[in-house]
Amino acid sequence: MTQSITDNRETNKMQDLNKKIILVTNSQRPYIQKILMKLSERNPENAESICDYILSDQISFNIKESTKEGKIKVLVWLSEFLGDKHFKDMEREDILSFLTKLKKPISDDSKQTWIGSYNIRQLIIVSFFKWLFDPNEHNYRLRKTPLCIKEIKKLPNKNICR
Repeated sequence: MTQSITDNRETNKMQDLNKKIILVTNSQRPYIQKILMKLSERNPENAESICDYILSDQISFNIKESTKEGKIKVLVWLSEFLGDKHFKDMEREDILSFLTKLKKPISDDSKQTWIGSYNIRQLIIVSFFKWLFDPNEHNYRLRKTPLCIKEIKKLPNKNICR
């Protein structure tokens, strides 16, 4: 009997999460909904955190669909890169390893365009983790910086003009 109740609760939680994913991705390309649904199968907690963050941003900032897509992709990729480790268990080194994988030698990227990708992902990750660890603070400027993102700064853009 207890197993049946537990199974029903889990099924209801997954159905609620699927509804939340559909709500968050209803104006997105099918790919975005698909990667979030796949994440929900592997790590429902991370998928729910992403959905809650996006919903919070929609209410607070009325973010554009393209912004929403970028945030979802980066956060799903971060989770995948770290073997779907729970966001709250991620450490500074984990996040830095995700970001530094973008780095390319100047011989492969003479204009250093990877720095722009790094900085966009850094911005999304910092914003997300500040929200994750301080979701009740509605003024994003007043949110505390968790240890996992301390001193993870934007890189100076060294665009080389020739």
